[in-house]
Amino acid sequence: MAEYFGWPAIAKALGVSVVTARAWHRNLGLLVYKRNRLRSSPPPFSRWCWVTDDSLILAWKIARAQADRQSAFGKTDQEKPSGKPAPGKTRGR
Repeated sequence: MAEYFGWPAIAKALGVSVVTARAWHRNLGLLVYKRNRLRSSPPPFSRWCWVTDDSLILAWKIARAQADRQSAFGKTDQEKPSGKPAPGKTRGR
């Protein structure tokens, strides 16, 4: 599993520009986090960078696919309420 440090590396892993990657982070919830860089100054002067890895990118892509599918087709039969009361519950009559 590869880790990508900084927007240029993240954008290259996604196959898009840096501007697009940052827009996906801001608008679509691309999964990235801050990490202190090694060999940098001690706090409070330490430097950090944005980081992601293959598993976070895959999880984000799966979540986007599910959201796009739901917006295109609505809820699946498994997610829709059946209209029947749960076992042991009455309809309030």
